[in-house]
Amino acid sequence: MYKMNLLEIVQKVLKSMDDDNVSGISDTQSAEDVASIAKDVYYDLLTKADWPHIKLVTQLTGLGDSAKPNFMRLPSDIAEITDIRYDITTPADTKRVMQSITYYEDPADFLDAVLTRNTGNSNVVIKYTTTNVPIFVLNDTGPTFCTSFDDNEIVFDAYNAAVDSTLQTAKSIVEGIKIPVWSATNSFIPDMPGRLFPMYLEKVKILANEYLRQVDLKTDKEDYKTNFNRLRRKKAVNTNVRRKNYGRISRGKI
Repeated sequence: MYKMNLLEIVQKVLKSMDDDNVSGISDTQSAEDVASIAKDVYYDLLTKADWPHIKLVTQLTGLGDSAKPNFMRLPSDIAEITDIRYDITTPADTKRVMQSITYYEDPADFLDAVLTRNTGNSNVVIKYTTTNVPIFVLNDTGPTFCTSFDDNEIVFDAYNAAVDSTLQTAKSIVEGIKIPVWSATNSFIPDMPGRLFPMYLEKVKILANEYLRQVDLKTDKEDYKTNFNRLRRKKAVNTNVRRKNYGRISRGKI
């Protein structure tokens, strides 16, 4: 389906407002205001549903730090993580083993689980977070659960020193939602499927007319609501994603 760049969006919205046409989004104050509304609507739309086009599968980044062998870093373009897996295969295994990792949304729950371990045991070592919080870590097995204290690093409960001295990027799989990049330029095309553009444009028109002209487009609002509900029903989303074992790591509103 047809996609529009930011200039085309602004031009169409200005036309709906009976405002002057422009050849660039910075030509007039009205054009700049519409472009700003278009950005706000775009990011607001992304929060309304788990749209497939912003989902991604990538990897965590291993730190390669012997002082923090059980730590990994989140990719910078991820806003929210929905699933983490790690390869815990050992030389004794006859096939690869990908472990589903439980994520504790509340770090206190993670601490409750690890701080009950006996540091007198040879397989329990103490590692520290950036803020010097002690973590009692198993060093002879793959990780099974994790948390984050700062929405930047993921702290795991274990690593297998006999296999790797630190957790490895190549052994991780993370599913999540990416942070789309917005560019306030004429040629910028918002990252979404073509089928969403008519609904998106309708919402920008509604808000621009309300905020800049104080005009209520009642019919357009009804059409937008109908189209939005229809698209949510049609989008291909796996509703059987396992939720009970996974929290969500959110980096603010996308």
